[in-house]
Amino acid sequence: MMSITYAPGGSLRRHLTAQGYPCDFLQRLGLLNPPGCDAFYRRPRTDMSRLRVKVPRRNIVPLSVDEVGRFWLSFRSSRDLAIVGLVVG
Repeated sequence: MMSITYAPGGSLRRHLTAQGYPCDFLQRLGLLNPPGCDAFYRRPRTDMSRLRVKVPRRNIVPLSVDEVGRFWLSFRSSRDLAIVGLVVG
């Protein structure tokens, strides 16, 4: 059984070949790519870089005069009104 742990220096190929595993065996396992480099090191992200998530634009609608009046009347105490006045104004 092959146990893969931390590869000192970040080179999985060098670490596993030093333990006696041949390169063709590591390529068959998918740990090395055809040129013999580590398959999991700096994998090209060309396909993923083209994908973008479309985020819908926010449509900000201003409050009507009636809605603003109801907002100010919703505060019960003068303390709450003063805090909101400091934050908004």
